[in-house]
Amino acid sequence: MLALGLRTLTLQTGDEYRERIGLDNGELAVMIGSQAVSDLHRQTQEDSPLGSESAVSVGENNDIDFDIPEQALSVLGTLWTNRAGQVDSRKQKLLYAPVLACTIDHLMAATETARGGRHILPSLRLLSSDLVIDEIDDFDGDDLVAIGRLINLTAMLGCKVMISSATITPALAEGYFNAYQAGWRLFAAAREAKPAIGCAWFDENDNRVAAFPLDAIETYRAEHQAFIAKRCTFLQNTKLNPPRRIGELIEVAKPEAGANDIETAYFSNIQAAVIRQHRRHASADPHNGKRVSFGVVRMANIPPCIALTRYLAHSTDWPADVDIRIMATTVSKCCCCDTARKSIWTKSSNALNRQRFTKTQRYVGMSTRAKPKI
Repeated sequence: MLALGLRTLTLQTGDEYRERIGLDNGELAVMIGSQAVSDLHRQTQEDSPLGSESAVSVGENNDIDFDIPEQALSVLGTLWTNRAGQVDSRKQKLLYAPVLACTIDHLMAATETARGGRHILPSLRLLSSDLVIDEIDDFDGDDLVAIGRLINLTAMLGCKVMISSATITPALAEGYFNAYQAGWRLFAAAREAKPAIGCAWFDENDNRVAAFPLDAIETYRAEHQAFIAKRCTFLQNTKLNPPRRIGELIEVAKPEAGANDIETAYFSNIQAAVIRQHRRHASADPHNGKRVSFGVVRMANIPPCIALTRYLAHSTDWPADVDIRIMATTVSKCCCCDTARKSIWTKSSNALNRQRFTKTQRYVGMSTRAKPKI
């Protein structure tokens, strides 16, 4: 069972499972929180294999892509049958699918339900499935606490948990280790089993496996730090792992004048950084020698994003050999938000995907303008 935070990423993961592993709709269920996003994803697949969309609040109209087996578990029929005798196929599919890829909200009811019986189905699912939580760094503080409770319950039910992330912090990993160990302690006591738990760390180079008895937090910290140290050694070895992109922290000196000058100085520093990164990372078109690069400037709020876009578009400080093209993506206030997000991110994904074209085709596709662009 794979739980993710983004709905379109969940759909794309389902596509990968079908294509690369060969799962069909009798083996794999994909559940998200929006019928509109699912329909748009299928429509996009007919025109283009790509698309991306950020998650928004999840409603009750959850779309599921899975074939229900003919032989149903009639003993559980009351879980998905309402008082009028109508069957909710969404609830059936949550429990039946051998492999489930879903947004994590479908499972959170197992620990976050305050009243009623909404916790029963996700709890039954956790009872029979190991849990993989992907891109856990996408969640905020409140979500991370709730995920800790979900990990604790999964351990109490005797199942395994895998956290998939390239940027999980040692403190977060240790917190989830403690949550899992506390739940496993109860499971082991109920089954009269050994309370020790096994942990494993994986990356593209190696793996590390260790077993920890109860209250062995110092041993866990040592093993975790050893894995991190080995990982850092690999990343810092420029011979084995040469850097492809080099980032930098930009210090912006605060001017003494008013607010407008502060904003101008801030935007001017961003423009200078864009030019430096273009010089550093642009790729040369093999046909005409033009240098092309794509970059992202992320702003936390819409008004400064729009102001920066206007500043860069109207600036006269661009070098003579640089021709910039800008797309400001501000979709949080769009009407029909799912549709708008899907349209914008589909176009962006098509332009930036490196698997869609060969190297030569990519260069040809980006060299149609008279000047090089950033």
